[in-house]
Order: sequence, then structure tokens, then C-alpha cells
Amino acid sequence: MARREHPARREAELYFRWLLGDDWEQCLADAGALVPPDDSADALLGACERAIDVAHHRRADLDWSDDRDELLREAWWLLHCS
Repeated sequence: MARREHPARREAELYFRWLLGDDWEQCLADAGALVPPDDSADALLGACERAIDVAHHRRADLDWSDDRDELLREAWWLLHCS
């Protein structure tokens, strides 16, 4: 049976494209911020934090509040767990 994609996954992809540009997947992969969803919890948490670091570096022009970090965390988890 095919896995149903979470409806917000596309929105998460668009968010990362807006943050990081068209090469967002490669950018996250290069930083080790993409891991298989069945990896350990520690690996997933570490990769999520690396994604935030990448976004902070790539988009230093944005005001990186705790709320924006939390939105990025939610988007990252949607990409990995939906």
C-alpha cells in the first residue's frame, strides 16, 4: 500500500525553497541535515538542528526569532516524517 503524503509536506518544501533557494535539498544534504526517517532519534534531532544552522547562515538577512526557528523545525519534521 502506498504511503499517503502529509498534506502540509508540499508547504514545507516551498518554505525551504523560499529560505534556501532552488537548491534547498542539496544544501540540506551537504550539511547532513537530511537523514532517513527511520534513523535514530538522536540523528533526527541533530539533523534538524543542522538544518536550522544552515538556514541561519544562508538567510542572515532574516530576523531569526524563536518563533521562526520553531516554524523551521516543524517544516523539517514534516519533510522527514510525513
